Amino acid sequence: MGISFSKMLENHHRRINDEAIGEFRELVRKSISDWEGKVDREWTELSPDNFVDARDVEEYRNVLDDQYYLAAQVKNLANELAVTALFKLVEIHTKRVVEWHLPSIDSKKLFNINSLKSALPFKLESVNNFEAFDELRELNNAIKHVGHVSEKLANNHQGLGWVQGDEFANLDEVYERLSPKISSYMDSLAQEIYRNSERSDT
Repeated sequence: MGISFSKMLENHHRRINDEAIGEFRELVRKSISDWEGKVDREWTELSPDNFVDARDVEEYRNVLDDQYYLAAQVKNLANELAVTALFKLVEIHTKRVVEWHLPSIDSKKLFNINSLKSALPFKLESVNNFEAFDELRELNNAIKHVGHVSEKLANNHQGLGWVQGDEFANLDEVYERLSPKISSYMDSLAQEIYRNSERSDT
């Protein structure tokens, strides 16, 4: 016995497809690991015998230190991109589900949290793992507009290690913590939208 199109669509709406972000993170992780491994080998094999002037070995150590620094910067940038990509994915997916089931809502209201809250026929805060979504939203805004932990992120999500003014650290771990909660949030959000659907075929 087959599955109906409406059921297939519901399953699609309830699932956020973040596999591409996971693949991106893995590719960057491997690339950075290879890069750092290469620098490690050069550092280990470094010897004054490799230079015309033995004093140049210290200068080359500085070059290798720069490579370590650059690798760390690229890693941080990739983690920031993964976080902002996950939030953008939630935005796009939410817009698609709302437009399908609640066409009376102006799509322009779907990209502002206060407008979204007022437009939906249910309380957004009641959706499972709303707190994780809100943390992801504040983190996305801080990455894009502030460049460090913002006042809102620190104040609205206390107890999670966010300190206003701090540089972003361990964003890979933050992503791993938030990603499954965001999947749960999107599933719950889609179910609420379905329950309030304006369509007669659901």
